[in-house]
Amino acid sequence: MGMEIINIIHLKERQDRYNILLKQFLKLKIAFKIWYGFKVENAPHIGISRSHKQIVAFAKNTNMPYVIIGEDDLLFTSPKAWQHYIDNMPGEDEVWDLYLGTISGGPVDEEKKEVSRDWSGLILYTVHQRFYDAFLMADENKNLDRYLSGIGYADTERRLGRKPVYKICYPIVATCVDGMSDNAKEVVSHMKYFLPYQKFK
Repeated sequence: MGMEIINIIHLKERQDRYNILLKQFLKLKIAFKIWYGFKVENAPHIGISRSHKQIVAFAKNTNMPYVIIGEDDLLFTSPKAWQHYIDNMPGEDEVWDLYLGTISGGPVDEEKKEVSRDWSGLILYTVHQRFYDAFLMADENKNLDRYLSGIGYADTERRLGRKPVYKICYPIVATCVDGMSDNAKEVVSHMKYFLPYQKFK
């Protein structure tokens, strides 16, 4: 693999998040591209879904074999976490659809390095080109992560003609910065959601 770039979803007014992100990425020498997110009043989950999908649509239209996406509040667990994530990405000899750098809910199969049902968190992840269409067809009226791992799992399986394969880099390599959540509309302390998981150090 060559130089990997994280496509970061960012709301212009969240300068607080951008400042933390920029400081972290400059220190770790991580290449990134900013994509401005969408806001839908009274339906933040729709804005979040559209924000993620715009990047996947771009990747599909430009024939990218995969695309790495992150949210602007992601916080790496170690100075070597980003490289660890890249080094452990599944190879082309494996069938995988999503490769997650972290989750904030749901069970992990530590032996297979996979998650299947009822996981949450699209904080840092990679989408394989074979999954672009299924990802873009996810119902925007549902939380995107919950749709893929829960209520829409059967729909996704039907579209693929097989069970989706959600790989994870485990121990997890990222968490979230605490602060105001645009989704929850309140200040959130995220760390409690990551306590059940081992973290890469």
